[in-house]
Amino acid sequence: MAQNRCPVNQLKDLLIQEIGSDDFTDSSIRSICDQILDLTLDITEGAGTLEHLSTIDTLTKKLLLPASPAVYLKIGTAVENILNNHRESFLSHIESGNCPSADCGKLAPSPCQMACPAGIDVPGYLSLIAQGKDARAIDVIRRDNPLPWVCGLVCTRPCETECVRSR
Repeated sequence: MAQNRCPVNQLKDLLIQEIGSDDFTDSSIRSICDQILDLTLDITEGAGTLEHLSTIDTLTKKLLLPASPAVYLKIGTAVENILNNHRESFLSHIESGNCPSADCGKLAPSPCQMACPAGIDVPGYLSLIAQGKDARAIDVIRRDNPLPWVCGLVCTRPCETECVRSR
């Protein structure tokens, strides 16, 4: 697996590959892997919750039962390794709704947000302003930056050069 890829997306791809292989003969194990895949897909699409992650952990333990055939232990171990080594990426997807590596299409931050040193959700607050919801737009800005006026005085506006709308 590539180093610069999103671990959540890697888990999704691993499960799709393994489920599609001829090694899956046990319907109960296939069902467990399908459930893990569905939960992982939810996380890659921004619909994941902490409950999704705990359910994946529980299902993975079922794959790692001592009586499981070697092929299922291999899959269970791979899933467990990804979860243990990259839990912060899963949490980032769930809690912030962003994929830091921009590998998960629906969770990739916009170019202007990536350029912002404060990481402010620029498209989010702009759309709120366009809807006339100025107070909510200020809340979005303050979520990432408690002192927007002060920062605005020294900001070099790197978001403007990356703005897709200005192109």
